[in-house]
Amino acid sequence: MPKRWPTVALGEACEINPRGIGRDIPANEEVTFVPMAAVDETEGAIARPESRRYSEVCRGYTPFTNGDVLFAKITPCMQNGKAAIATELRKGLGFGSTEFHVLRPKSELLSRWVFHFVRRPQFRAAAEASFTGTAGQQRVPADFMKSAMIPVPPLSEQERIVGLLDEADALRQLRQQADRRTAAFIPALFHEMFGDCEDLPAHPLSQIAEVVSGVAKGRRFKGSTPVTVPYVRVANVQAGYLDLSELKTIEALPSEVAELELKKGDVLLTEGGDFDKLGRGAMLEQDLSGCIHQNHVYRVRCDKSKLLPVYFAKFLPDFCIMRQKSSC
Repeated sequence: MPKRWPTVALGEACEINPRGIGRDIPANEEVTFVPMAAVDETEGAIARPESRRYSEVCRGYTPFTNGDVLFAKITPCMQNGKAAIATELRKGLGFGSTEFHVLRPKSELLSRWVFHFVRRPQFRAAAEASFTGTAGQQRVPADFMKSAMIPVPPLSEQERIVGLLDEADALRQLRQQADRRTAAFIPALFHEMFGDCEDLPAHPLSQIAEVVSGVAKGRRFKGSTPVTVPYVRVANVQAGYLDLSELKTIEALPSEVAELELKKGDVLLTEGGDFDKLGRGAMLEQDLSGCIHQNHVYRVRCDKSKLLPVYFAKFLPDFCIMRQKSSC
């Protein structure tokens, strides 16, 4: 943070949990109500606001107005990043969960500047360290919010920076949406192209491919002289691709190197361990001369007259699901 920017306590630059709304509201007037579940922690927005009569929410709930920043104070909502700027409220008024802190910026701060500041992982980590209460009901105290120091650049600089942060947030959300759609699309496309596969012949993988485990680390070689060669380990085998940017070395016998040397078209699969590593794999798209694989990685070398390796590689998400179910 540039040293030329002054910093002030958040409680000096914002009203923390202002109580009065200063308006005479008819009892039957519809106002916006925001339960904790209405705040989307991914988008940082009030995604599912409700409408309730003023008489139902004017006591016992947290009041706020347009432009206020809502910050979840209870675990685990706070750590998950539940925060939002109140906008488009009915009659400019809203009420919500008592588990929100409300920050109302004064003239020297933009609401979006405060919003991005309290959403930072560093701020949330400090807020977590200030928790009070018992397990499962721990909360960020108001005193922490009041004393936390916030930089106060000129408003024009705040506008410039929050514009960049908003753009970065939008790109991150698009990436997450793309990841979710891809995760759903690929299995659906495979199913559309190939159906349930119930009417197609099925074979154990061992009958249509050579499935081989690799060598273990830290072995002792009695009366034999090993050689040092690069090898593919579990970290190199990701879901749908191989990360070969860093190949470590291992000792193996020359006969093992000749047997286990990796070739273009080999499909590599992780054997298990942690649940997220179960059945992960991808196809090797180039020869790796003199490179072998460890015992926690299976090499599947397809009989191409019966099974194309690229087909099997595309089938891996379903293969992984079957392995996970069989291991439960």
